Amino acid sequence: MDASDSLVTVEPLMSATPSRPGPVLECGAAGIQPINAGKYTFIPNNALPEMRNTSSSSPSSGHQRPTNASTQRNDPVAHHPVLPVTDCGDCDSLSPKQHFLSIYYQNVRGLRTKTSRLQLGLSSSHYDVVILTETWLRSDICDAELSSDYSLFRCDRSEATSSLTRGGGVLVAVKATLHCTEVSIPHCSTLEQMVVCVKLSNRYLYLLGIYFRPNSETALYSNHTFAVQSLADRSSANDIVLLLGDYNLPHLQWGFDEDVNGYLPVNASSDPELVLIESISSYGLVQINSIPNINGRLLDLVFTNAPDNFEGQPPISPLLPVDPHHPPFELQIDMQSCVHISATTDSFDLDFRRCDFNSLNSVFSLVEWEVLLQDRTVDSATHMFYDTLFEIIHSKVPRRHRSINRNTRKPWWTAELRRLRNKLRKARKRFFIDKSNENRESLRIVETCYKDLVENSYRAYQQRLQSDMKRNPTAFWKFVREQRASNRVPQVVEYGNTTANLPDEVADLFRRFFQSVFKTELPQPGSGCFRNLPSHHIHLPFFNFTHEEVLRSLQKLDATKGTGVDDLAPILLKNCAPSLAFPLTILFNKSLEERTFPSLWKTAKMIPIYKSGSLRRVENYRGISILCCLGKLLESLIHTVLLSAAKSMISEFQHGFVPHRSTTSNLLCYTNVLFREVEHRN
Repeated sequence: MDASDSLVTVEPLMSATPSRPGPVLECGAAGIQPINAGKYTFIPNNALPEMRNTSSSSPSSGHQRPTNASTQRNDPVAHHPVLPVTDCGDCDSLSPKQHFLSIYYQNVRGLRTKTSRLQLGLSSSHYDVVILTETWLRSDICDAELSSDYSLFRCDRSEATSSLTRGGGVLVAVKATLHCTEVSIPHCSTLEQMVVCVKLSNRYLYLLGIYFRPNSETALYSNHTFAVQSLADRSSANDIVLLLGDYNLPHLQWGFDEDVNGYLPVNASSDPELVLIESISSYGLVQINSIPNINGRLLDLVFTNAPDNFEGQPPISPLLPVDPHHPPFELQIDMQSCVHISATTDSFDLDFRRCDFNSLNSVFSLVEWEVLLQDRTVDSATHMFYDTLFEIIHSKVPRRHRSINRNTRKPWWTAELRRLRNKLRKARKRFFIDKSNENRESLRIVETCYKDLVENSYRAYQQRLQSDMKRNPTAFWKFVREQRASNRVPQVVEYGNTTANLPDEVADLFRRFFQSVFKTELPQPGSGCFRNLPSHHIHLPFFNFTHEEVLRSLQKLDATKGTGVDDLAPILLKNCAPSLAFPLTILFNKSLEERTFPSLWKTAKMIPIYKSGSLRRVENYRGISILCCLGKLLESLIHTVLLSAAKSMISEFQHGFVPHRSTTSNLLCYTNVLFREVEHRN
């Protein structure tokens, strides 16, 4: 019988009770553990031969193909109490409410031409952790081109790791809802490896992804032992250590050992093999991968100190095209103890789109603003204006419940895609409960249809962007920006030696960094910088703003802009300009009379903007200030008056901070001078 059509079981050397149980699945008030067919049940194209000597074994290998799983053990169904599972809040995740952490591994043999496929795959992936080797990535390929739903940790090939510019590289992607940090390992700069720590409720999961190029020197494997030793020293007895990667030891063979519940080497002889096995064994790690490649060899290995907690199998539908020399696999670990970062924040927003601005204007016009504001200082009058304004707004403007999800829906999603996604969720849930061949085939068909539909929807979305580029360039450039930089701050950030994952702690780290780079002292000009400058006398008498000037400025506001710390939306100011121009005229003139700028308008909302480097490092962000709309409106009115008084004294060659001029006009004038000089052969 063909191995691809039958359920294959790798039997242990001695009969024993099944170890490495499957995940506990919820069923009412108790959990039901599925009956195991034996050790490591898979449906691969080839199963790793069991290391035992029989009369039918091949003399060259001493191996025997595992028997068919028709002789399954009649183990009783074990019942276990089920603890409540922390919901990660990822409403767009395709995985059902599962009780295990899902880890996917694949040697992808290059990602440079597969970035779009990876981005689409991860956008709908149910895997919590994805580890890829041989990524072939470069520094000019941004993380945002790969995924915005995962925290990405990369070790790209560099001059320190190899003299070759192509090949190599490791990528570890962790769901953004999981608390994870990068672990720095000393003395390993020559290795292409990445170490990430995932925080659990009462322990840590240390993930190490590594790639060794073929025929690597023994010294590289020796350096790898430093990483293993560092993880052993860092981790406690309760922590889980998991090493995955392409070790490129094609001649090393493995046999299952019942005592360690894993595979042990049977023919280690070369120096790299001996160095690796000695370090792995000394720290109590066991190899658990049993899916060979097309040649019956194991190049991709998995070492862990907790083999009983893992269940492995080939993926139903791989994320990327499969290299027959490196079959992918997925691992599952008990998930009940994972710490999730809340992915959603529920809030109520004022819905100005459904607001009756005519009614608001009528109410604002009935307020005796002059009585409320006239006999107060500018700061007191400003606070009174806001208190009165928002009291009316909260009573008249409808509110909407808004769920802010960090994993937002993709712009190429369609109704058909969402319907098929729900169908895929149900198929996965059925397969997790009953891993029969029928459920497996059903899940494979649905996953294939879903992937095809995702790719078609994405291509249609790109075609719409291109065809509408002239009519809607904003959408096109938004897409380009999203491909070059991330549009969100990771939920776990680092500054110096401090790590934060709670919103208040993350904001405090950014505050500390922005404060450290802010300089309160202005640089003093040189002694001769103002020498020989012409003196000008500007006659600027005291002025007041008229009601018409304030009204015109309000009507010119951009209604699509956001709010500052005062939460006063420009769309409200623009649509209620007829009724709000009068109180604002009082406030603006009072500010001029008292020569005081309102304190509220001096406060800005700081937004971190990613520049380059790791998304998790606070130092790689620059802050921009979102000012209050009314403060900017007052500044623009004053600027208009000052410019009118000083316009005759500004040089005709001035292009900066002058209306209708910019760097573009400056370059045009400069190139015009160059062309004129070239024509005159000067």
